[in-house]
Amino acid sequence: MPAKGPLLSSRRAIAKCTPYLSVITPLPTGSGGAQETWKLNHYYAQGVPATEPLTPGPGPIFELHNLSTDPEERHNLPPESTEVLAQLQAILVAERHAKHRQPRQPQ
Repeated sequence: MPAKGPLLSSRRAIAKCTPYLSVITPLPTGSGGAQETWKLNHYYAQGVPATEPLTPGPGPIFELHNLSTDPEERHNLPPESTEVLAQLQAILVAERHAKHRQPRQPQ
């Protein structure tokens, strides 16, 4: 039988959510072109009530992590890594367009 504790007894519905998309991919950014694993999170809005439609926030919010050196994602890298950020943003956009289904147009 699972132990009952504060986490189990205090569960409640999430009132607000933060929608985001992520991409995780290896890039040759390590020493001598070695592959390192990178992750980019793109947050679209902060604290959107779960009952309201999704709308874009005031500006893009990104988190960039080198998972090879920071596997616990404790350090959000600044956008000075513009080459890596640009590569990951391009991958994220391409994957979003390739995998998100669009409604069919009426015939």
